[in-house]
Amino acid sequence: MDLLSFFKSGKSCLIFDDINIDVSLSESHVYETDVTKNPVEDGAPICDNIINKSPKINIKGLCSPIKIEYLGGIGSMSAKSFIQSKWQQLLNLRESKETLTLFTGLATYTDMIMTSLSTTRDISNANHLEFTATFEQIRTVPVSYTNISQAGIPKKKIVDKTNSSQKDAGGTKNKIKVEKQNSILHQLFFK
Repeated sequence: MDLLSFFKSGKSCLIFDDINIDVSLSESHVYETDVTKNPVEDGAPICDNIINKSPKINIKGLCSPIKIEYLGGIGSMSAKSFIQSKWQQLLNLRESKETLTLFTGLATYTDMIMTSLSTTRDISNANHLEFTATFEQIRTVPVSYTNISQAGIPKKKIVDKTNSSQKDAGGTKNKIKVEKQNSILHQLFFK
């Protein structure tokens, strides 16, 4: 695969959360399925449920301070400041815990989160940033609320109880009325 295949109209090939990644060195798209298995006394286990897991995308990317402008020459900036800035952007993306849209060579994935981010620095990549990021698609469930009508449900019951802290001078206890509240379910089923 030649270098130009990573670019579309001179723009970066990978973009997530407005962070341009110059080159995608590799992409791994993983789709897994769980099959539930229940053992039986004789024979093979019973497999009666199939659950598709969320896709996981593993990307090895490269960001370089040296830019080959599309038909416009070469531009560059300080390698150290560029690498630190780009790494901080990636860390901020991971720390934000927000979903993002991931554009790859095979597909566009929505509702992705970064689950891991790593880099190894050595002499071979001192002037650019190579990193590996793993993304997983998440599925959320909308929250809804409802109002429960309390029509016909008695609000409170009055119960006679003796409070041990209320004693008169002769040591006998005074009776006071304490309000007892039942749960809504108790009120519905035990009227």
